[in-house]
Amino acid sequence: MKRIFKLISILLFILLVNSCSNNTKCNKDIIQLYSNVEYTNNTIKLNNKRFYKYLSNAKINDLRATSIYEASLEVQKASNDLKLLIKRLKIGIIKQLDKKINKIDSIDNIILENIILKDDINITNEYFLKDNNGSELKKGLIEYRNKLINIIKGNKIYLHNKPEIIEELGGLGINTNDINGKTWEDNNFNNKSIAMIFTKLSFIENIVINAEFAIITKLLSGIGNNEWRFYTIEPMIIPVSTHINKGKTYTADLILNKYYDRNIEILIGEGYNNETGQLTGIIDTVNVENGVGKLKIKAESVGLKRFSAIIIQKNYYSGEVNKYPVKVNGSYDIEFWVVDD
Repeated sequence: MKRIFKLISILLFILLVNSCSNNTKCNKDIIQLYSNVEYTNNTIKLNNKRFYKYLSNAKINDLRATSIYEASLEVQKASNDLKLLIKRLKIGIIKQLDKKINKIDSIDNIILENIILKDDINITNEYFLKDNNGSELKKGLIEYRNKLINIIKGNKIYLHNKPEIIEELGGLGINTNDINGKTWEDNNFNNKSIAMIFTKLSFIENIVINAEFAIITKLLSGIGNNEWRFYTIEPMIIPVSTHINKGKTYTADLILNKYYDRNIEILIGEGYNNETGQLTGIIDTVNVENGVGKLKIKAESVGLKRFSAIIIQKNYYSGEVNKYPVKVNGSYDIEFWVVDD
């Protein structure tokens, strides 16, 4: 759980900085960071969507899973409502900065570089602080956190070791406390450039969908082995970050099914040969904990890095061994970037 909510050091640095000696370079760095966070968010959203599908299938296969499925719908709605609020705030501040914009169909079509040209800290301060939009977001985060925790606490949901699970979830990575005598709203929005605010909002959305991920995986754990399973081994790779500083370690969770972990082995290599069905280069074993492979790769040099993985499953009764190469977006190559400190 701590790894899911771990903050990227470069993200913290850029988002918390109050000024920049080179505004052009500063904005350029933040725009790149914004793009990275958006990419990560989209990946997590797709993974969450798959989990909801598993829960839906579980309900179909066994009516005992109905209460957990219905709880997952509450989680999904709460997450969607908060994501819509974040989207509305982005659209709202754009319209404040450029009065000529009357309608925005999709925030995905916004070019942040163009919005920066209209940047006005007085307008952003008024929108998020004086008009209380920042306070509305803070209130939404608090309500979201409480709702998700209360879903797990509810009497309709049976989870083994529920008190320990609730303690592990903690605040779901959602912290709205004042810091250094400043309110949460001031720390996030006061005297911040539009580029920084957009990145802040995307990072807050990242926290929202990671909290969603944490809850739905706990809900899945409440469904017995006879009530749900992966019909094929179709793992998901959830990286802490796709951009790593040189000398640090790339870390990611490779999500399987917790019921497979005793008979599962995960190997990673520098590549995968589709013709031979074998990994290439240096091959290493991945530690598996509760059905989750814990990937760790040392980032020793800068540039685009690739690795491949194979899941080896041994049938407990027959002894038959099956190998499943891992695919991400249709490719056996799993990529991440290593950058200079």
